[in-house]
Amino acid sequence: MTKEILRSGQNALASDAFRAIHRLEELRRWVRDVVTEHTVLLMPTVGGTYSRDAVREDPIAKNRDLGRYTHHCNLLDLAAIAVPTGQVKDGIPFGVTLFVPAERFEVLVFAASSMLSINMTDDCCYGRGDKVLVAVCGQHMRGLALNHQLLDLRAKYRETVNTVPHYRLYALATEPVRPGLVRHETDGVAIEIELWEMSLASLGALTASVRYPLAIGSIELADGRQVPGFTCVSGQIPGAHDISYCGGFRRWLELRGAESTKKNMEL
Repeated sequence: MTKEILRSGQNALASDAFRAIHRLEELRRWVRDVVTEHTVLLMPTVGGTYSRDAVREDPIAKNRDLGRYTHHCNLLDLAAIAVPTGQVKDGIPFGVTLFVPAERFEVLVFAASSMLSINMTDDCCYGRGDKVLVAVCGQHMRGLALNHQLLDLRAKYRETVNTVPHYRLYALATEPVRPGLVRHETDGVAIEIELWEMSLASLGALTASVRYPLAIGSIELADGRQVPGFTCVSGQIPGAHDISYCGGFRRWLELRGAESTKKNMEL
């Protein structure tokens, strides 16, 4: 099948390629005119749902149908999130995909989260009844700057716990300042974190919003549990400094606030 696809382009000329490049750029500009600041493009995720036997009979045509509404995504420099919307006949799942220009990804996450949390019922969204505990160690904690993102996803606070003593916590050069939790087997300490309960669909939306150097990974708790949560890539991170001595991000914020108050009083 791969050979057949590649051979389909053997008669194309260089001039055809340049015309295609110019046409693609025209379409990119058109999309940005249509999908404006407050607009999200919504399309079916796939152009049909087929059995394996049906795909084997005509793999190229069936794969073309499967990607009919998504092949444009990378070509047009769009960001996308697929959202389950229920089932069609015979219990086959169906969903839609939301698209926006790549630089507006946050709008996409909010729109998908709204669909999952508000516009759907538990019955029409398969798997949504499943719940998972998610660990947060920074601005997503109660009362802090990004906590509203968890509340928007209808997450619920469950408890404050500690990790095993195998982590280091770093303050990153972000605005607002965010911590990075990194696993250290030899010189780690226990870090205080919060556990929030949310649906698997909400966890997916939250994961899609995470930006480098942060990530969602497995975090080991002091009681032996392992839960998904905010972690950070290891290695040197420009502008980051170690705040592990505080035992947690909230305590570091308190100490930083006290130091700032002291300096102001001295002035």
